[in-house]
Amino acid sequence: MPASMLGRVSSLDWLISIGLLPLSFALTAPIAAAIGARATLAGAAAIGGAITLGALFLPGMRGVEGASGEAQADGLAVSAASASA
Repeated sequence: MPASMLGRVSSLDWLISIGLLPLSFALTAPIAAAIGARATLAGAAAIGGAITLGALFLPGMRGVEGASGEAQADGLAVSAASASA
């Protein structure tokens, strides 16, 4: 993804995440009433954990830029050792 699009993608991610909060609030009470609060929390934890673990298996998550201890500064790679010296 081009660096010029990162802001747009981030804002879309934020909009969708915050936009779905009212839906999750509306669904939580009926589900908790039907199956109980403990089961609702356990189910939510299982779903969240499964999504997180599933994301780790995406090819793009394995090769994150700068993962070797380098930070990007104005298009130039700066190692952590030289940045602190």
